Amino acid sequence: MNAPKYHTVEECVKRMEEGFWRRYHANPDLRAKLAGKERVIQLSLTDGHGYYFHIIDGKLAQTQHGMHAKPDAVVTVSKHDLLAVFNGELKPMQAYLTGRVRLKASFGDMLFAKSLIG
Repeated sequence: MNAPKYHTVEECVKRMEEGFWRRYHANPDLRAKLAGKERVIQLSLTDGHGYYFHIIDGKLAQTQHGMHAKPDAVVTVSKHDLLAVFNGELKPMQAYLTGRVRLKASFGDMLFAKSLIG
């Protein structure tokens, strides 16, 4: 069975949301660790708009198109590279180490962002 091919940023964002909830429901330790946390994680596209994920009490409460005024973590990437990562054409760690994906966050928020992006 072939993995789905992602053609749009919106499809990637939907996959991020689904992945968050899949991990959240499958892992009681993750739920306990996230309980009470509130964060905003911004996905900033270098060649377009962005999306932000608002986490309230450890749950993904809202995903919005646009830029948040005060995000806790910012992931910056081009649309092309985002699609390449989601389509398995570019490994996430390789993208980060080569600067194709940039992350601006505290160490704690990096770990928190990983729970969303996985």
